[in-house]
Amino acid sequence: MLRCFDWNWLEGATFFIAGASGMIPSYMVRFLIYVRNETGIKFKLVLLSKSTSKLSKIISQDINSPWIHVIENSVEGNWDYSGEITHILHAASPASPLQYVNHPIDTVHANVHGTERLLRLCQSSPHATFLYISSSEIYGYLGAADVFARESEIGSLDPMGPRACYPEAKRMGETLSMAWHKQHNIDVRIARMFHTFGPGINLHDGRAFSDFMLQAKNGCNIVLRSNGLAKRSFAYLSDTVMGLFYIFCKGKSGEAYNVGNSSEVVTISDFARIIATEACVDVEYVLHDTPESQSASVFPDTSKLESTGWSCLTSLQAAVHKTYRSIL
Repeated sequence: MLRCFDWNWLEGATFFIAGASGMIPSYMVRFLIYVRNETGIKFKLVLLSKSTSKLSKIISQDINSPWIHVIENSVEGNWDYSGEITHILHAASPASPLQYVNHPIDTVHANVHGTERLLRLCQSSPHATFLYISSSEIYGYLGAADVFARESEIGSLDPMGPRACYPEAKRMGETLSMAWHKQHNIDVRIARMFHTFGPGINLHDGRAFSDFMLQAKNGCNIVLRSNGLAKRSFAYLSDTVMGLFYIFCKGKSGEAYNVGNSSEVVTISDFARIIATEACVDVEYVLHDTPESQSASVFPDTSKLESTGWSCLTSLQAAVHKTYRSIL
């Protein structure tokens, strides 16, 4: 990652990262610390996290550094920061189905009230760039079984659905961001995140790759409770984080960018087998009498992000190998 980019644009910057203890933002934090230590480039980090104790475990050796300022609160909570900021990353939101199904109000508040709070902060620093972490979920149903979505293609959503709080809140977060961009000339960029995994994954968040990794770590066979024919694309964490840096540095204000792996689309069954092979376990199918309806999948068309110079460098097999080693 260090060799892929000229990092001198960080000199004198102040990064405000909301949701700093999450998987993707915490990887960005760890990498920024690494960049500072390796290059000598001086910049500051302001880290907003609900859990200082969790953040302390992630960056234990650096959390008390004078150039790191930690705020313990939720993004929509009662906090304040008055210093100058150059870059704001809004990554503070429940992100796994288990989280947002159980906490739908928190999910909406983080992406609506929290987004507006950070946009006001951005307005107080006239030259700041605001990057909103959105989701592929905002694409909804695009009218076909498997679609590579461009940023201009938006489908339908059911606002009454059991998981609607997440995609609808993300859509509203994008709308708010663009409203502030148009009305107050805020430099706003949007990253639509597709499936990402890597070191730091929560093995208990209910997502397929987390369940598979947990079973593999425990030496158990990976159990599929479906035919496994649904398709997904999975990106490795470092490629996703580099995508965010490219959007910050080379993206355009008022634009949205897909961030994901467009080159490898696999069935859930094949993905499980890659993990099983890495862990020397097997895959078992436990099928129910009721036939599974294969849900439509949206994959990322990343040509827009690639036009900035970014590319997805890590193969799925290498990503599984790196992630599995990290959880042992």
